[in-house]
Amino acid sequence: MALLIGGCGLSEENLQLVTETRENLTKAKTEAETIYGKVTDDDNEKYLADLATEYEEFEALNLEKLKDEDVEELVPRMKELISSYEELYIELESVHKYEQDTAAEEAKYKEVTCYIENKSGSELSGIVLNDVTKGESSDNILFEGETLPSGRMLAGVTFSLYSESTAWQLVTTDTLGNENTYDVTFTDFDNLSQNGMSLTIYSPESESSVSVGSYVAVPEPEEAVEDATEGEATEDSSEEETDTTAEEENTDTTEDSAGE
Repeated sequence: MALLIGGCGLSEENLQLVTETRENLTKAKTEAETIYGKVTDDDNEKYLADLATEYEEFEALNLEKLKDEDVEELVPRMKELISSYEELYIELESVHKYEQDTAAEEAKYKEVTCYIENKSGSELSGIVLNDVTKGESSDNILFEGETLPSGRMLAGVTFSLYSESTAWQLVTTDTLGNENTYDVTFTDFDNLSQNGMSLTIYSPESESSVSVGSYVAVPEPEEAVEDATEGEATEDSSEEETDTTAEEENTDTTEDSAGE
């Protein structure tokens, strides 16, 4: 009778084996799903869902109803699923590291608002910023057909500066085809990205061919029109007040004459 009862359930050894294997499976599933939640790549979403469906079968197992012969079939299947989760984890961990490294590299680029003043004495048709350290170049900030005459300013420019670079060059081209290269130095990137900067381009023969300064807001044309309108309104108001005062004085003089 004792042998008969023992044969109906799991042996202690098999109970421990299936329990530990299922715990390892749960751990592998949790680790894979956790790392998946940290990546932006969703290529493995369906595959992870398929693995979760397989896992549900093993999670729902009632160990009290299992027999020793069941363990021989269940444990290899659970171990196979564990391997699938572990392989996926390794793949996702690699993706996560790549995304972290990419984000860290992108964070080194600082978007800097800039206005450029041309005091070179030439009308410019091309302005390009070269990052000598990184070997990268900006696009020409002057669109095709657009120029920047000497004595004029260009606002609304944004440069992406790599904070670990140590050498830059500003390359200008004038409307006659002459190209000039100026060495430029940038420091305090946090300040530049928050407050912007100005670039003043002088003649290539000058002592300071390009100067970097703080950003100075250039009034938009609309603002200038508004200021002019307000000035005209003030002048009109002053004229009206003068006319009114003159009329009052004339009235007082007339009344005094009538009284006499």
